Amino acid sequence: VANDSTVIVYDAGEGTSAATLWWAMRRYGHEDVRLLNGGLVKWLMEGRETTSRVPTFDPTTYVINEQPQLLATLTDVKQAIADPTIFIVDARPFGYFTGDIAHAATPTIGHIPGALTMPAPWQLTPGQKTILPAEQLAMTFDLMEITPAQRGITYCGNGHLAAFDAFLLYLMGFENVAVYDSSWTEYGVMPDMPTETGCNQGLGL
Repeated sequence: VANDSTVIVYDAGEGTSAATLWWAMRRYGHEDVRLLNGGLVKWLMEGRETTSRVPTFDPTTYVINEQPQLLATLTDVKQAIADPTIFIVDARPFGYFTGDIAHAATPTIGHIPGALTMPAPWQLTPGQKTILPAEQLAMTFDLMEITPAQRGITYCGNGHLAAFDAFLLYLMGFENVAVYDSSWTEYGVMPDMPTETGCNQGLGL
């Protein structure tokens, strides 16, 4: 892969692993990286060709151009909690957001104060696992009362779902969005970090 390569990423699931690679490549400065809508699931459903051959490539010299603004730290999250102009999106399944379900590795339930719920699996069509139409995503963001002019942070349990929501936001013109890569795996074990349970978000959930 060279700096000017077009890179298409996909996975065999719901796109969250592919989105993590998409985000990681963007974080290190790769500009032309794209996600295959529907991934391998849709590809196979359409009867497209596959191969077991492992390709080989000539080595290249790749220049890293790190984009630190795409990675959020715990310090950034603390600042966002205190700053109403920065939105925080929780990409986990809804039960984790409300606190009805607990993560096995963390003792704390609920969500980061002020966070908005946007469960990553809900943003896909059943069956083919393709991304919801832009009109539906736009309606979701309107109901969340967020705009592309704002700074945003996404998080989940370990970063994968957060990267997927960041990808969706990017598709809809939200370019100033960072992924809190450590997510609840870190936040949920840190002492004295504030949390909330339940959901007051007006999404008809």
